[in-house]
Amino acid sequence: MEIRDRSGNGENQAASDLAYACHNLPSCHRNDHFDWDYFENWFSKYFHDHGSHLYNYLGMLDAARDDTEITHEIMFVEEISAENNNLN
Repeated sequence: MEIRDRSGNGENQAASDLAYACHNLPSCHRNDHFDWDYFENWFSKYFHDHGSHLYNYLGMLDAARDDTEITHEIMFVEEISAENNNLN
């Protein structure tokens, strides 16, 4: 949804970066060679370069890594702070 929204608003680089950050996530996260840090780095770069828009990808990634529920409060946020997303 966010990729489509960003593309529709002419934010093509943001859409491309988001697609790149998450295109392997669904197929890889149950793999023995999966590296959470790799995806965290890509989502951190996306957030740093393009800011938050619709979803808190880093929060959802943290919840998945911790094997906890991805709640509405985690998924959707008004404003994501750099401090909460390891971008200090």
